[in-house]
Amino acid sequence: MKIVEQFVQGKAPNQKLCEDRIFASPSYTAIIDGVTSKSQIRWNGQPGGIFAADLLENILSHLKEDATAISFIEQTTKAFSDACDTNKVRTPADRIQACCVVYSVSRRELWFVGDCKAMVDSVEVTNPGLDGEQVYSQARALFLECELAKGKTLEELATHDSGRDFILPLIRDYLIFANNSSSPYGYSVFNGLPIPMSLVHIVPLTPGPHEIALASDGYPLLLPSLEESEKHLRRLLEEDPMCFRTNMRPKGLMNGYSSFDDRSYIRFEI
Repeated sequence: MKIVEQFVQGKAPNQKLCEDRIFASPSYTAIIDGVTSKSQIRWNGQPGGIFAADLLENILSHLKEDATAISFIEQTTKAFSDACDTNKVRTPADRIQACCVVYSVSRRELWFVGDCKAMVDSVEVTNPGLDGEQVYSQARALFLECELAKGKTLEELATHDSGRDFILPLIRDYLIFANNSSSPYGYSVFNGLPIPMSLVHIVPLTPGPHEIALASDGYPLLLPSLEESEKHLRRLLEEDPMCFRTNMRPKGLMNGYSSFDDRSYIRFEI
């Protein structure tokens, strides 16, 4: 495996708050996206998203080189479950959460848990399933348009995102569908609860050489190179910094921040 390029940047000026991780070893390459906590609970003094990302990175660093996707998911779920038990979490919003996409060298497979992205030979690999984030992002967009129609300015909304306040209860309620395969809104995420394999996307690669790109959802569109992906992101942020029109998101670009979300990207050849 040869790494062509990689990049990670947190959205906040303080890069220690970044919840994205890039993992690369002789056995695995992965993008890890710790989910921003909706709780005030601290994990060894850290926010939940940072703790979850670090925990998942540590699991990958000790994972057997020929592990299956099922074994990886079971080990990670147990580690997250143990951490939640230790911290005595009471509600879904209190749980640590993380998503990832992993390339296994020995298995020649891509493993998707959550909404991270991948391309193989410049063709995006889609992760099937209904994206609930799109639903509440659209709700936020409608709310902000109503605010503008009632006389508020974009400058006022940029100072205080009332649309984010509006959808936050829905975001918390949406957690009930985490790892719930009985609902069309069900989705996979590491949170310490069992993950149905029907919600896990496994993509076997064909024999021969390939170029693979992995990224977190901080890139609205994954493109074949880092430069292209960054250029597309910058254009969207210039056109729609509040992220409620051309790039509907659950939150917009805050003052002093570099983007609406942390972002990470790695491209490599096998």
